[in-house]
Amino acid sequence: MSVPSRNMALRIWENLDQRGLYGGILMAFTLLWVATLGSGPWGTQWHWPYHLFHWVCHQDPHRSFWINGQPMAVCSRCFGIYSSLFLGWLLLPLVGGKLLPFMRRTRYLLGVAFIVNVVDVAGHFFGLWDNTVWTRLATGALLGLATAAIFADEFIKTNVKYLSTKGE
Repeated sequence: MSVPSRNMALRIWENLDQRGLYGGILMAFTLLWVATLGSGPWGTQWHWPYHLFHWVCHQDPHRSFWINGQPMAVCSRCFGIYSSLFLGWLLLPLVGGKLLPFMRRTRYLLGVAFIVNVVDVAGHFFGLWDNTVWTRLATGALLGLATAAIFADEFIKTNVKYLSTKGE
């Protein structure tokens, strides 16, 4: 499929149904991001955020950021992934048209981000370097942004097809 024109991508936001879909996904990503914070911001002992993420994150307190004396519900790498996924989707209406020239490269970007994360984990595992919560956050953020780019690419392609069928 050819890359849609910038005008076509910008018209996506004029369609109320598509803004509703964007808003629904944004709400889901927002709730997911809030859950990553754990119970620290609210000064409570909520356990549900930790149970929500225990299937996908090791939740090692030594590899997590802490808020009000409580570890976050995810490690710093996972927090980077979820935060940049949320921010990437949040910024899609502002930068979506500017991303169009790069849409064919989103899967390549995801591959590179995945390899960077594997190299970071392997380097630490084999004692080549010590990574910190900040380096884990940065590599996770790269992976989250690449994932957000994949979502944005699919969202724009789907909406261009939708607008094309309406004759716009």
